[in-house]
Amino acid sequence: QQEASHAMLADFSGKPDGGDGDESKEIDQFEFTIASLVLMGKVSSKDILPIMEKFKRLTQHKPNKITPADVSGPIKRRKKRKDILKTRQKATREPRQNRRGSIAVGRKIVEAFREEVLSSNATMKVSKREKQNSSVDEKMSMNHSQFSVPKNTFGIAIDDSKIQRKLLAKLLDCVGIPHDRCTVVGDGRDEIMGFEDYVISFIERHPQDYFFLVVDENLDVLDDSSNHETVSGSIIVQNIRKRLPPDAEKRMVAIIRSANYSSS
Repeated sequence: QQEASHAMLADFSGKPDGGDGDESKEIDQFEFTIASLVLMGKVSSKDILPIMEKFKRLTQHKPNKITPADVSGPIKRRKKRKDILKTRQKATREPRQNRRGSIAVGRKIVEAFREEVLSSNATMKVSKREKQNSSVDEKMSMNHSQFSVPKNTFGIAIDDSKIQRKLLAKLLDCVGIPHDRCTVVGDGRDEIMGFEDYVISFIERHPQDYFFLVVDENLDVLDDSSNHETVSGSIIVQNIRKRLPPDAEKRMVAIIRSANYSSS
């Protein structure tokens, strides 16, 4: 067991001199441990003294401790990188904000240009005859978000299935066509084979109205002798358009629907 001595205090104290000679010297638990190891011959003072001198230089006149501020290494480098990053972010924040504003303005310009081009193209393609149409046509072509079916529209639909004919009546009602302006046919050979003539005659009798057609693609026809025939709804619509004069044909919109293939 080693006893503390003035020599031990002078040689192994980690604190700087206070100006009072040996009276200001003191050692802590760890310094006492190192001094005891030297006196016991476990280590030599040549090994320990340079380390303690370095410790004094690092701590200088501050408390007898080494803090992150006294060393250079990952902590200081990390702090330096953070400072550089903050400076760069601050320098680039304002240009980015300006760039976002420029992008927003650019988008608005593109949208305005697109609308102008579309309206210009539409105007160039409109003939004298089409310019005399009602304002309803113009609103329908220029603003689809506020589109509604004109009140003077008739709905005409055809399907060879009884269930589908009921659904078509509901569909026309959802479109916005009143029930008393809807006609759904397709019950039997006569209604299917006479549909083309019926539509043409109906349109000719209503020269100031519009017409919305929903036509089944595969119309199966059976006659009394059980002979089966499938009529194409696309061909029916094509024939109707060919037979109507231009003024009447442009007042008709037709869609073809098919939920399944024909049995043939």
